[in-house]
Amino acid sequence: MQTRTKQTWLIGLFTLIVLLGGVAGYQYLKGRDLFNKSSYYYSYFNNIGGLYVSNRVVINGLAVGYVSDLRFANDGTGRILAEFRCPSHIRLQRTAHSEIVNAGLIGGSVVRLYDAWGDGPYLSSGDTIPGSSEMPYTEALSTKLSPLISNIDTMVRSLKVVMKVAEHTVTEQRADATYQELYALLRSLRLTAASLPATVANVNTAVNKLTTTADTMQYLLTTTINDLQPPLRSALLRTDSLLVAASQMLQDVQKGQGTIGKMAQDDSLYYELRSSVRGLDSLLSDVQKHPTRYFKFSIF
Repeated sequence: MQTRTKQTWLIGLFTLIVLLGGVAGYQYLKGRDLFNKSSYYYSYFNNIGGLYVSNRVVINGLAVGYVSDLRFANDGTGRILAEFRCPSHIRLQRTAHSEIVNAGLIGGSVVRLYDAWGDGPYLSSGDTIPGSSEMPYTEALSTKLSPLISNIDTMVRSLKVVMKVAEHTVTEQRADATYQELYALLRSLRLTAASLPATVANVNTAVNKLTTTADTMQYLLTTTINDLQPPLRSALLRTDSLLVAASQMLQDVQKGQGTIGKMAQDDSLYYELRSSVRGLDSLLSDVQKHPTRYFKFSIF
């Protein structure tokens, strides 16, 4: 009897240990740590967009907690109150704000905390963090793809209309005429392609002639310039000598040297000439008035 009782107790204890281990493992797989003390925070969201209990709470991509509860707020607005827990050693700043973001097409959603890491002041357990939500991938794809699908549908309808018009418009005679025109065009292109080598040869000949003419002109210009260089050089030397002599003469005139210089600098000649002209003028006037003083006339 005692042996059976002992076995029963052992079986019950083993079952309890297995159950506790299963619960602990389940909570661990959900991201909950039963052996560390944690702090809890709240955020209000208008739309959780695929967020579920046990989804991650991340800061700069690193998981720091998990969503522990989701329920409607008791304020009649239809908002959803999200509770999430973080280890007590992770302290969040009062400037923190949360946002539900897409973790990928098949990765669900996560709560991302912004401006939550720093030197304080810090939030206390039970405080509320301002929250916002990002548009889910399905809604974003629907919003962006709807206009594209509408445009494609419109284009397909237009193509159908064009094909119907073409089907009724293109007859056998028109198709044959179009074929004849295409054949004539291809034949003309073939003849043009056949004449291209001769044309290219003529162009090459003309280019060679132009090159020879250019070389000849260059030679003639070079020879002419070489022939003109000695006369031009001597003419320039003579001109330079004349300019030097003229400059020296002007300097002598300015200094009053030489006959021209003395005449330019000394005004006595001017006054003497002026006096002589006046005397000559008086003499001529007196001759006109009294010619008998200077000339004697005798008829016999």
